[in-house]
Amino acid sequence: MIFFKILLIVIAGLITGFLGALGGAHGYPKRIRKIGIPIYLFLLALLFVKNLWVITIFLMIAPLSLGYGIPSPEGDKGSAIGRFFFNLCKQNYKWADILTRGTIGLLTGVTLIIIPILNGNWAPYLAAAFIIFAIDVLFGGDAIIKGEGVFKIKLFGKEVELGVEETIRYGVVGLMSVLVIII
Repeated sequence: MIFFKILLIVIAGLITGFLGALGGAHGYPKRIRKIGIPIYLFLLALLFVKNLWVITIFLMIAPLSLGYGIPSPEGDKGSAIGRFFFNLCKQNYKWADILTRGTIGLLTGVTLIIIPILNGNWAPYLAAAFIIFAIDVLFGGDAIIKGEGVFKIKLFGKEVELGVEETIRYGVVGLMSVLVIII
């Protein structure tokens, strides 16, 4: 049984990582990430938790839709939350980026709170929520870990470039979410 759980956690990370990166790839709609990841996690939660209250996992659509953009001199207006923190931090790009990503990570983790409410197992949830928060702060933009590579895959006969950073970030969201769901 433990092997099955580990395998499921790894597969979930790969699937959510792929959905997250594909939702950020040129020519693909962001809704693949914004809606696809919550649908996938909801179905897994329904299968393992067997309680309709897990429908609240769909609230993950909100933080996944906020956007990480910070206003730039090149004319990018940024996302609403990015503009808020950019102005709050007196136009300090680095701090605005860290606060924007941290807020999105925190909110993403909060969307899983129904699981420990239902099963009473708070330790895995708190650890997973912290890791989701940390991975959002660490990766992307000019936050802490810089540099986004890409890798290419063939999808329906078409070559697609996927971001390494997006694959890791959304893969970790899937890994941690399924860990909370099945433990």
